[in-house]
Amino acid sequence: TLLGRVKFFHRVELFMSETRCPFNDMFHGSTVIKLIEFSDNPELQTALCEIFLNKLLFTVKKAGQSKLRAYCVIDEAHILDDGKDSYRSPLVKIAREARKYGLGLILASQMPKDFSKSVLHNTATIMTLKFNAKEEARAISEHMFGISDEDVLNLDEVGNGFIKLSSDVKKL
Repeated sequence: TLLGRVKFFHRVELFMSETRCPFNDMFHGSTVIKLIEFSDNPELQTALCEIFLNKLLFTVKKAGQSKLRAYCVIDEAHILDDGKDSYRSPLVKIAREARKYGLGLILASQMPKDFSKSVLHNTATIMTLKFNAKEEARAISEHMFGISDEDVLNLDEVGNGFIKLSSDVKKL
């Protein structure tokens, strides 16, 4: 529940009176937010990511429409997507709205089938390497025009893959 999440934040003193890094300073360099210390609590990790993504989207919307001003890189991004195309999913919301406000997303995952169709449809560039599981290869090939799941399964050398740039697919 929300109340349980808020109580936990208070107990671990995540939000203190002084700010160590003003949020807008993140747009002037590289900022890494490591949630590894909360690895024993995946719900807390997800809640922190949701709060951060909502704040990020609010900040870029407040600044107005823009050309690319920043990238947000999310590793293991499938954790933030329920795979159900729910607009309440922070990943679906940011994938749909971020680009026009100058925010690019780089999402990394080993399990593309866990991403909702809304996230994948709002992704201009998709890069894939070889998958050994047919269902994963099928999930990614559906979004890479002209590439079959067999093409993805048959990639034979380390580092070989496919990249979709808008509607054009190239072999790496």
